[in-house]
Parts: sequence; structure tokens; C-alpha cells
Amino acid sequence: MIDKGVKESGDSVFRRFFLSLASVAGMLVVVATLFVVWSYTSYGDIRSGWLRLGGYQLIAEEYLLDLGTIPAGESKPGTFRLRNLTGSPVVILGMQTDCSCVAKTEFPITIPGSETFDLEVVFVADGTDTERKVIRRMILNLSVDQPVMLLEFRAIIVPNKEEKQDEP
Repeated sequence: MIDKGVKESGDSVFRRFFLSLASVAGMLVVVATLFVVWSYTSYGDIRSGWLRLGGYQLIAEEYLLDLGTIPAGESKPGTFRLRNLTGSPVVILGMQTDCSCVAKTEFPITIPGSETFDLEVVFVADGTDTERKVIRRMILNLSVDQPVMLLEFRAIIVPNKEEKQDEP
């Protein structure tokens, strides 16, 4: 018979603490494993599953498009691959840019549930940014409630060789 008035030894308290800690760690491993399995089976990767939990319905595979070097006054095409993470259609209503970038596709654009769409755009390098690296932004206006989708272009704009030859 155990005397209720006897306090537990320090070793017993220490042991119970670490058993509790091990139980919590075990549960975290199980939850993390379930999340990884869910992400891969539902979306193909962990990043997409994490973004879906964050409220995103439409994501870009790459948010920054590096266009390399572009002569001033010329344009260069690029493609953003967008993916709908939901089972319902998402509509891109339009876009806002801080440059003379244009989309090759007419808006609105409907992306069916669980599908991808290649948004083809054209970056036009104006002559005001020559001899430097520029980053320009494009915001997509969506039909769904999610954080703003911001896409970026990066390019180095150089003087146009034809314009230099015309100078005396």
C-alpha cells in the first residue's frame, strides 16, 4: 500500500516530464507526416499544400521572371505558369502593372479547378531605364478572395545598338 503523504521522488517527476515531451514530439511527427502526404497527393508538392492552407487558391510556379538583357525600345515575351489549387474555377479579371507590360491573352481568363494556365506576357523595355537592372511588377485581379498575386519581371536594359549607330 502506498502512503499518500509521501511525495514522489525527483526521478519520477523527471521521467513523467520527458514521457510527456516524447508524446508531444511523436504527435508532431504524425501531424507533419500527414501534412506531407496530403500535400503530395493533393497538390504534388509541399509548397502548394502550405500555400493552400494559407488561403491561396491560385499560385504561380515562379513569381519572378528573369528576362535577361533587353535592348531599349524592344520587347521580350515571357510566361508565368499559374495553378489553381481548388476544385472550382478561378477567374483572372485583369491586371495592373507599373510598366508597359501586356498580356497576350484577353481578360477575363478562367482557370478550371485543379488545372494550370500559361499566362503569356510581353515586357516592353522603354529607353528611360538603360544601362541598369530593373524590376517591374504586375498584380493580377482575381475573382476569389485570397492574398494579392504579385508577379515580377527582372531585366537588364541596354542601349539599342541601332540607335547608337544613328548618332553622329
